[in-house]
Amino acid sequence: MRPTPCAVPEEFVDARYHRRCGIHVQTLLLAHCLITIIISLLAIGFGVVLIYYPNLHQKSPVYKQLFQHYSRTKTNSYYYYYRIAIFSWIAIHSLHMITVAITVLGTQVKTVLVCHA
Repeated sequence: MRPTPCAVPEEFVDARYHRRCGIHVQTLLLAHCLITIIISLLAIGFGVVLIYYPNLHQKSPVYKQLFQHYSRTKTNSYYYYYRIAIFSWIAIHSLHMITVAITVLGTQVKTVLVCHA
């Protein structure tokens, strides 16, 4: 009998083949995803706090060294760019959390793609 072009190789099915340091690779991925989601939630929370309390940013050494003069000379444009930067920060971390969630869902799917020859 001729093998189908979509046959799964033996090493893909064997659980011993996918181990690193004695732990299955999928388990390592899921642990990494959990840590990544926690860090992304903290980053999003940090961004939300900086939106509601911009004075926290003004106490930082980065603000005093780089942005203080610009903030005093061009106040409106400074706060406009500040909000764009913070909203971008939140959006990037939200998108990262979505991709991590899709990765977790992808590792849990047990179906094999069907090839049409």
